Amino acid sequence: MGKIKKTLKDKQEIKKWLLNNKRLFMYLNIQKEAITFKTELYSLNIDSLDLLEIIIDFEDEFNIKIEEEKLSKLNTVGDFIELLYNKIKGDKV
Repeated sequence: MGKIKKTLKDKQEIKKWLLNNKRLFMYLNIQKEAITFKTELYSLNIDSLDLLEIIIDFEDEFNIKIEEEKLSKLNTVGDFIELLYNKIKGDKV
């Protein structure tokens, strides 16, 4: 049996998913309250490997695929959420 594709209805739900991602907070020791859509990823000390692992968690949970080359264009938490939102909605990103 294939995976059932989960959906999130808006960007706030994706942010909530992201803020509940155990990998993000277990390894990086980030304060959830400090994260906004404008928070720059580099200020969270998220490197490309950390970002890739979070993407893999998202892909596994929502049964989608995000191309790695898209990750280099992400600067803020909002950019990251926008990418995830568009991918869940089925838009080409």
